[in-house]
Amino acid sequence: MHISFDQKLQDYMRKKGFAGIAVSTISAIGCCADTTELATRFVRDDEAARLKARGCGVHTADVGEVFIETKGLHYDDKVTFSLRNFFGAKDVRVKGISAWKL
Repeated sequence: MHISFDQKLQDYMRKKGFAGIAVSTISAIGCCADTTELATRFVRDDEAARLKARGCGVHTADVGEVFIETKGLHYDDKVTFSLRNFFGAKDVRVKGISAWKL
């Protein structure tokens, strides 16, 4: 698996001092839909050490590391992370990892 970050994401992570990105799943359970989706968040050095100690999957990336907190995810040969701006809030978009496949 090859992991890459787009240039905007690399610049943002360097500027803010993030050590990496954590990938996990979230499940919305309700009357209308039961589904599992990916959740991403930025990780600083202290949390990176805790994630490593917990035994999360760790992959080296362009800037820092990617921490996989959930087992059983599906990966493509190429995984790409990019920065997205949603109403002023910065978010990470992932292509190449999915919580489930048909």
